[in-house]
Amino acid sequence: MKWNKKYLLRKTIGFIVYACGIWAMKYFCWKHADSPYRYWFVLLPVLPMIYLILTVHRQLFEEKDEMWRKIITESLAFTATATAWTCCSFFFLRDLGAPVFHAEWVFFMMVAYYLIGFFFSWRRYK
Repeated sequence: MKWNKKYLLRKTIGFIVYACGIWAMKYFCWKHADSPYRYWFVLLPVLPMIYLILTVHRQLFEEKDEMWRKIITESLAFTATATAWTCCSFFFLRDLGAPVFHAEWVFFMMVAYYLIGFFFSWRRYK
């Protein structure tokens, strides 16, 4: 992947705004601990993260040809579907005695599902 200055600048600005959003969220949640509206501060780091995700996707799709775009898109679609299905199914597994579901598990599941989807999609178009 080449270093495109346009995307490097956008990602740098996005990460800086994301870090400021996390700091502001923690600061305001601590300052207004008794306010029922403090949960709205969660959106402060979420909005820059959406911008970062869109920037990375644009950069990926701009630098790839049509076949790689199709492979990546199918892998991402498989990842989203499989992760959502696993998270929804976990409620039923919890009733059977499965361990408590932690949020960081979703990231590792997404990576594993992406690699599985990428492998099958790559093999199909090979």
